[in-house]
Parts: sequence; structure tokens; C-alpha cells
Amino acid sequence: MFCNHCGKKFERGEKFCIHCGSPAEEQNKSSVVKNRKIILPVLIVGLGILVALLIFFGTFEKFFIGSTFEKAFFYRTVGNCEQFVQYLAIDKDKWLERCIKEKKRDNAIPIKDFEILRIDRQGDRAFLQVQLTREKDPYTAHYEMKKEGWKWKIVNEI
Repeated sequence: MFCNHCGKKFERGEKFCIHCGSPAEEQNKSSVVKNRKIILPVLIVGLGILVALLIFFGTFEKFFIGSTFEKAFFYRTVGNCEQFVQYLAIDKDKWLERCIKEKKRDNAIPIKDFEILRIDRQGDRAFLQVQLTREKDPYTAHYEMKKEGWKWKIVNEI
């Protein structure tokens, strides 16, 4: 144990510092008070950082989901079907065929515009409400996405 007055080491259990004579009980009390003064602010700051990180990553995750969907649908609207299907988790052949038909206007009207209205995330799944415009009147469609590793992929049009 070290003396709070002179800083020199002395044996635990001594009633006084053998170097300066300061009482050992005061040594223990003052070190406890100093520890409390340090620990409480550190805990408060640590808790604040943890809350901020949780909020940041929750918001960031929704941004990433929306960004992934926007990239996929950008490729779909411009007719780059091969790039579009890279953002899909399942049924890539079905979606590729559909995209090509839209591109060629073969019994399918291409999507001209889209807007994400809402994103709800539930664990490794996300549900998007999207406004699509094909010719004149926009309509609402719902999509399900799932997280595969670090990437989000479109699973289904609901």
C-alpha cells in the first residue's frame, strides 16, 4: 500500500505510514473516495458511448438497407438486369427473366421511378414499403430483404 501523503510504500495493516507518520485509515478512506470520484464519471461516459453506438448502428443499418435496395432498383429501372440480380437472395432466374421482359417491353411495363416509403427491421430481416411508378399512376409494393453476412439481399416481393 502507498501513502497518500508522501507516496512511499508501507506494509498493509500498519496504522501509520513508517516514512511520514500519516494515519493509515485516512489513506484507505481517501483512496476509496478518489476511486469513487473516478469510477462514476467513467461509467457514465461509457454508458453514453454505448447508447450512442446503438443508436448510430441502428440508424446506419436502415440507411444501408435502403441504399442496397435503391442500387438494385436503379439497375432494374435502367435495364441492367445482370447487375440487378446480384442484389437478390433467391429466384434470380425468375427476376432476371422479368427484368429482361421489362427492358424489352415484352408484356411488361418497366418501372420508371421508385421511392422507399418505410423500412421496418426485425433482426436479420427487413420489410420495405415502396412506391413504384410504371406509367402514370404510382402504386405501393412491399419487399422483404434479409441479411446475408454483411450484405442485404432482396428476398421477395410481398
